[in-house]
Amino acid sequence: MEENKLQNILVVDDASLIRFRLSTILKAEAFNVFEASDAGTVRQNSFSKNISLKNIDIILLDIYLKNENGLELLKFLTAKYPNIAVIIVSGANKAGIIKKA
Repeated sequence: MEENKLQNILVVDDASLIRFRLSTILKAEAFNVFEASDAGTVRQNSFSKNISLKNIDIILLDIYLKNENGLELLKFLTAKYPNIAVIIVSGANKAGIIKKA
């Protein structure tokens, strides 16, 4: 069986239950999972002592974060870290937000 090349996943959501559930599922599949509850933690690379954004393969990003919209954080990530895949994971149900994401 081929080894999974995507190893490090960052879950960014201000809801601790969502972070916990996603992390639990991903860890069960042998991914290294890191968590951040806000955009500032991601921007400052302070979500882990052992790893930085340059080592993250995928970010699961909520649109609605405290103090900053996830779409603003997405702009930052795509400008500074274009090699990181970002998947929007949100309960947003407004067509305009969904299209923008």
